[in-house]
Amino acid sequence: MYKKATSGKRKRIISIGCLSMLLAACGGGGGGDSQVTVTATAGSGGSITPVSQSVAKGSTVTFTVQPDANYTVQSVTGCAGSLQGSTYRTGSVNSNCSVQASFVIRPFEATISGLSDSLAEGSSGEFVINTNYATGTVTSNLTVSLGDSALTLTKLSETTYRYTASEIDRDVNVTINWTAQDGSDTTRQLSGSVNLTIANSSFTNQLATIQTFKDNDERLLGLDEEKRLVAALHDVALVLGSDTSLSTQSAHNTELEEAFVSAFQTLSAQLENYLLGQSSDAELQAQFDDALSRFSSFSASYKQDINAYLAVLSAEGMAPVTAGEFHINPELGTVSLFVGNAALGTVNDGAWVFNNDVAYIGGLLANTGCEL
Repeated sequence: MYKKATSGKRKRIISIGCLSMLLAACGGGGGGDSQVTVTATAGSGGSITPVSQSVAKGSTVTFTVQPDANYTVQSVTGCAGSLQGSTYRTGSVNSNCSVQASFVIRPFEATISGLSDSLAEGSSGEFVINTNYATGTVTSNLTVSLGDSALTLTKLSETTYRYTASEIDRDVNVTINWTAQDGSDTTRQLSGSVNLTIANSSFTNQLATIQTFKDNDERLLGLDEEKRLVAALHDVALVLGSDTSLSTQSAHNTELEEAFVSAFQTLSAQLENYLLGQSSDAELQAQFDDALSRFSSFSASYKQDINAYLAVLSAEGMAPVTAGEFHINPELGTVSLFVGNAALGTVNDGAWVFNNDVAYIGGLLANTGCEL
């Protein structure tokens, strides 16, 4: 009896052991050893999803990383992974591990748009302070530290301003200083400056004209063109057999010359003062008008003879031309009775070209008659 009982117990133990081995071989009972869990956590300022995944050992796992507005990803670490765009992919996972995502607020950005490098005098317009990644209400402030009398700024909103440029006597350089702040956080404050020029647009062309007149001092004081043209026309009249007594009309008038010389010297001094900021547009213009008028008087007798001779040429079939006002051409740097007159020619590649019908004027001005 004793031996049978012992034998039966041994058989039950062997049977249970075999069953355990069979279950293990079929994957039952020890399934947790072939699965791993990957969890994910996110700091403030963003999210990472999903928060947990269970996968087979040796697998890789992907997570989507999404920062909140005004935040950017600072780092994503864990499980030997790497971030590509918004996707974080782990390495091969063989044991439970975790992924951590952290985020950081974006730096506050501010720029000015709507202001050009040069503003015309008397102009006005609006410009704005553009901001990005603000977490609070943006505040701003502007001041003018250079040329403040030439530019007025009006605040329309915390980010919108209107400018008004004054009427000026010469170009004025202006510096606008600005600050912008994100809410009450003084660490998120930006500042900068904008440099621009208010152009004396209404007087720019006239100033070039006055400068050209002044630069032609030797030619104007000597009446070079007028004297040369009278002599050339006299020679042509001789060739044509016309009356040459007209040439006696030109006469040197010392009084008119002295008046012009005095006015020209005053204009030169006035121009220098103007460029130094010591006189106004109106003062310079008045002196120029006086000098130009006195030059016309000084050269009037020559202009009278020139027109008389040109009338002779017209009678001989030449295209009629009359010397009237003096044409001041800053582009060519000339002061002339003919060059610069848009009715007689054009500027081509920086040189004056007479129209075909009056091309003979060019030959006369060169003091030759061979082109007639």
